[in-house]
Amino acid sequence: MAENVYEREIFDLERKSIRDNGNGLPKNFNPKESDSLGLKLVDMLTEQLPGNYDFNSGEYGTEFNLLFKVD
Repeated sequence: MAENVYEREIFDLERKSIRDNGNGLPKNFNPKESDSLGLKLVDMLTEQLPGNYDFNSGEYGTEFNLLFKVD
């Protein structure tokens, strides 16, 4: 379950983040190889904006960050 959703502008870039407090992802997790519909949608969104994303995961949860240019 999502614990925190926030956005922040950095110069001309927008950052959207979502974080949960779950168990985290496996150490060798590769979002490009995932069958998850949600991650496929994130991947398509970053291509359309254009933008990119990254994630951090550990024993206290996972955070995904989407970074794209603001017009």
